[in-house]
Amino acid sequence: MNRKWKNNDKVKLVFHYGFHIKPMPDDANVLAIFYGPTLLAFETSSELILKGTQEEILKNLSVSGNNEFRLEDGGEIYSLRPLYDINDESYGVYATIRNY
Repeated sequence: MNRKWKNNDKVKLVFHYGFHIKPMPDDANVLAIFYGPTLLAFETSSELILKGTQEEILKNLSVSGNNEFRLEDGGEIYSLRPLYDINDESYGVYATIRNY
């Protein structure tokens, strides 16, 4: 950027991220969810079983706050946060798609 800078000038970067899914190489039904480059973790202590297709799961993801995300799937509502934001809570990174 070529300009003459003054005191208190600021540069603001805005990134427009989207959700995407990365399946495991050996099992396309086991997946991790990302928001941009950030791996998301489910706030749970149990096994994660999701229903539907990867496309349906992506449609049902939303940003619910600052570093808080939500997935509605099969009548359940899941809370997710960036993995780097998890400290002492139980969490899961991988979910399995099962449609039965």
